[in-house]
Parts: sequence; structure tokens; C-alpha cells
Amino acid sequence: MGGYNSVCEVLSFEKHALIVPRVSPKPEQLIRAQRLRDLGLIDMLHPDKLSPQAITDWLARDLGQPPPSRTLVDFGGLNRIPDLLAALLEAPAEPRPQVVPAVS
Repeated sequence: MGGYNSVCEVLSFEKHALIVPRVSPKPEQLIRAQRLRDLGLIDMLHPDKLSPQAITDWLARDLGQPPPSRTLVDFGGLNRIPDLLAALLEAPAEPRPQVVPAVS
């Protein structure tokens, strides 16, 4: 599976990972897995290609060094929240369009 929490946990260990994302009912796991694959952080197997042989082939490969996910993915979001909120509060408010109720 390629859910947000599972993927973050996998990345935090900086180990090789094969992610088989769900593709329905929503494509978010597929999108996440494709992006992380493109960054070289995980290997992705589309569920349509999932088979015992596909997993065996992945396990039998020479995977080399694990990806350095901590240098490519910022895991410090919780520590940045106060600064982000301060920046939002200091930013000038954008004017909102005036909404005029329709007359019926």
C-alpha cells in the first residue's frame, strides 16, 4: 500500500521499499508512489502488474545502496508550523471580491 503514513514511515528508515499503491477509488496513492519513484526514493509496482513473480524479481535484484530520503524529503514539518503560521499572520490580507446577493 502507498498511504501517506505508511510511505512516510518507510522513508524514515532509509531502506529499499517496493510500494504497490491503490489506484481506486482515488489516485492519491498512485500519484505519491510515482513521484517518489521518480525521485529515486522507492520502487513502485502498479497493482495491475502485481504477482508473486514480480515481487520475487524485485527481491532478487541487486538493490545497491538505499536511497538517502532524509536529504530529499523534509520530515521537519511539525517544527516549521510556528514559522509558517507567523508568516501567514504577518501577510497582508488579500481583498475579497464583494458578493452581491441575487435579487429574485
